[in-house]
Amino acid sequence: MLEYLPSSTRATITIVIELFWSIGSIFEYLLAMYIVPTYGWRILTGLSALPISIVAI
Repeated sequence: MLEYLPSSTRATITIVIELFWSIGSIFEYLLAMYIVPTYGWRILTGLSALPISIVAI
């Protein structure tokens, strides 16, 4: 989809997208370190799906 953006902003948007992927991965890792030992992987899966479920509604 980036090819539809103007070439002047394409690099900036790419950097922002990659930055949010990195932040999300770090957040998920930290969440897993706390949730999995205490509550298990099923709760982690539910919490991980919660943001997209809210956006979908």
